[in-house]
Amino acid sequence: MFLAEKIFQCIWWMRRYETQKRSVILEGMVGHLTDYTTKESQRHAIRTLILGQMWSEQDVIDLFKKNGHTTESLLEAAMSNCNEKLIKLDQQIALRTKTLTQL
Repeated sequence: MFLAEKIFQCIWWMRRYETQKRSVILEGMVGHLTDYTTKESQRHAIRTLILGQMWSEQDVIDLFKKNGHTTESLLEAAMSNCNEKLIKLDQQIALRTKTLTQL
């Protein structure tokens, strides 16, 4: 029983860290598409589209073009800027993986 509980906890945390990584990257993408002059209502709309991963929406396509990005280039820029956070999350996943293999 104890072993099954520990395995479940490791897997749960690993999924949680993966979800956090996705959120960090998507927020980084929002940050690249907005700046301090962006109105809060616009920022909220952009965040909703990006976090919803609505890449084929015409508003998102237009926004990318306006900022000189494609989905891939924006993803790359966001990951580059959030590199430290992503490394920390990867380290946590590796720690859970190591724990799981030791069980």
